[in-house]
This record gives sequence, C-alpha cells and structure tokens, in this order.
Amino acid sequence: MGQVAAIATPWAKAWDHAAVCVNMDRILEVEGIEEEHVRRRLTAHAIVASGWRQNVHAFNVWKVKLGKAAMDYYVGDTVEEKDGATYTEKGTKWRAYDSFGAALSDHPVFSMSRYAAAKVALLDAARPDGDYWKELGKAGYYTDTMNIHPPDFASICHRVATETANAAPFKKKS
Repeated sequence: MGQVAAIATPWAKAWDHAAVCVNMDRILEVEGIEEEHVRRRLTAHAIVASGWRQNVHAFNVWKVKLGKAAMDYYVGDTVEEKDGATYTEKGTKWRAYDSFGAALSDHPVFSMSRYAAAKVALLDAARPDGDYWKELGKAGYYTDTMNIHPPDFASICHRVATETANAAPFKKKS
C-alpha cells in the first residue's frame, strides 16, 4: 500500500453533460444499483465531486480522502472551507481504486456509521434529492459549503434525470 500515480479515469468526455450523466448511471446500474433515484443522486454527487470537466483520478469519482485507510492513494489538491472562507489545501491524500465498482463499495455512505442519515436520505425515494446532500454535509463529508447547496444539488439531480431519461435503454448482458 502506498502512493500511486494520479492516473486520469474519466467516465465520459469532459463537458459532455449528457454522456457524463448517462455513463455514470450505466456504471452504477452495472454495479448493482437498481433504483433510479439512488443512481441519480450518486451520479449528481460524482458530478459535484469530480466536475463536468471529468477531474477523476484512480477511479475516485466521489473524491474520498485517504483518512486512516490502509490502501493505495494518490496526492492532489483540494478546496477546503474554514470560517466562511475557502482555501486550497496542497498535498491531500486521496484513495486510489482499481475500478468504479471498488470506489462504490468503499463509498463512505455505505461503509461508515457517521453517514447513516445520508444513507437514509440516499435510499429513500420519497425524500427530496437535496436532503442527501444536506445530510452529507452535516456528517462532514464535504467542507466547501459555499459552492453547492442542497437546492443546487437537486438541480444537478434534475439534469441527471433529464439526460438519463432521454438515453437509449440500457441492455444488460445475459
């Protein structure tokens, strides 16, 4: 376990909003996420974390920091917030994965108890999309709260839903 190269692993051509939405939706479906509302929220989360420009390295689509995990990592910068001001933190260690599936199975919402409320909001189809983002923030998943608020996140979810609704049906391999 140690530092690896920050190899770019986008899931679509940068700034191609339709492909970004559709391709991540399909990746999540292949990985066993059957519920459309869960795929929509996880895709929007990936877009917020990685950007429409597809700033993804080592399959870390949700930008999970290394923390105390004993696994491969890459080093990069991040924007943090303190007392209402943002700053760039250099040399942040990020988790490195071998696949999008590995990144999904290690997603903190599914694996850490402090994100229990976010998991409930993610899985509950009756809850507004913005609730998932709000609960992530309360649990400390992200610190840069000035850029994306729950209504903004809900707007991205709406865009994901629109793009995936217009896509050709996904045909699973038998």
